[in-house]
Amino acid sequence: LKLRGRVRFTIAKDFFKNVNAFDGTSKQYLVTLFADLLQDPEAEVRACAGKEIIPLLNYIDAGSFADIILPVVNELVMVDTQSAVRQTLADVCIHPDVIAKVTEQDGVKKLLLPIWEEFLKGSCSVKPEISSLPEVRYKVLRGLGAISSVLGPEFIVSTWSGLLREIFANSKARPPIGAVSENGDDIEHPQWRLREAIVYSLDDLAKAGLEADEFIVDIWRMALGDEVSQVRIAAANLLGDLCCSKSNVGLNKVVEKFIPVLLEFYQNAQQPGSANYLHRIVFLQAAFRLSAYQDAWLLVKQGYERAFGDKVPNIRLKACTLLNEMNNEVREDLIPKLVQLAHDNDPDVSRVASQLLK
Repeated sequence: LKLRGRVRFTIAKDFFKNVNAFDGTSKQYLVTLFADLLQDPEAEVRACAGKEIIPLLNYIDAGSFADIILPVVNELVMVDTQSAVRQTLADVCIHPDVIAKVTEQDGVKKLLLPIWEEFLKGSCSVKPEISSLPEVRYKVLRGLGAISSVLGPEFIVSTWSGLLREIFANSKARPPIGAVSENGDDIEHPQWRLREAIVYSLDDLAKAGLEADEFIVDIWRMALGDEVSQVRIAAANLLGDLCCSKSNVGLNKVVEKFIPVLLEFYQNAQQPGSANYLHRIVFLQAAFRLSAYQDAWLLVKQGYERAFGDKVPNIRLKACTLLNEMNNEVREDLIPKLVQLAHDNDPDVSRVASQLLK
């Protein structure tokens, strides 16, 4: 396009809102024009054109999309180092409508798989020294459910489990050599969201059956002791979700494979130290989510009761607070513990326990 950059930007920004202005113009020409905008020398134009790919799907058949547009997208993913462009393309490539359009051609593995893998690997092929932004990897990881629905969870576990483990491990904050990290729970470290996204994908990946068990339990175990509270709580909350009837894991497997890990985790958390105090909080959250399932609750009940006598007031307070949200049967069974805590030395603990007894 031999137009000024601002003009090209304006055309790209509202390309399909203004498509009626192209009355009488062949769709083939429009697609070619759009492909040129995707390859524009200005990153701002490329990013705007990328956002118009979803509306494009209404004007293009699956074959043309696969033959004309996706090769351009694939090339950009491999060579374009601009943040705005890469983030836009990541959104596009995991969009359900794009996946559906490519699925019509039975071309997901050939056309989209290389793009997803390039983003997950975290570097640009042409300039490997330039790391992908965490936000780009995050978008793909959040789309693992949709990706597994077309590639199959067995494929994800067998092909990507090593990569996902690597992302999980390498996304943790590492202070400089010799430095002491005063805040291991650094919520500003952006890559913690990568680990959270992987945790949230575990139920979808469980569809792979026995092949996925070791991977899922290992990731969940690491998430329980994560340096960031949001990841720890995501792992704790996930346990309840895995018990429900709609889960691909199910109550029996949680009882057999996950709860032994949780109990070992809680036992190790009895040692002094701030990290162990936080781990006891995680156990209480996980036990709370299990309280709706009797077979699971009976296995963690003793550990939960132990928290009412914990030396740290915040642990006792957390046990009382969560108890208020459990079902009546569980609450009534633990009334003797509340009676004891109603006379606790800590005023907040005694107040909450007394309120629950009313």
